[in-house]
Amino acid sequence: MPCCEVDQCFSRSRVVETKNGSIEYFELWVASTNGTASKLLATGSLTLDQVLYMEQQIEQALGIEDRPMPGEISRGIV
Repeated sequence: MPCCEVDQCFSRSRVVETKNGSIEYFELWVASTNGTASKLLATGSLTLDQVLYMEQQIEQALGIEDRPMPGEISRGIV
């Protein structure tokens, strides 16, 4: 996706149930100017703080003002 088409970055969490309990994964998403959202990064090795930091850095680099997105992790829970 070209940078000029990135409207917003946002983070989501996903909980996966296993036979040994549940695992929470954090994902980094981008919303495009045409209204679609794409998963940019999903890994079990990053912390919530790391994913939120990457979101913030991408938005700053692209000059995007942060705003709430549906399903986004709230920065207030960090």
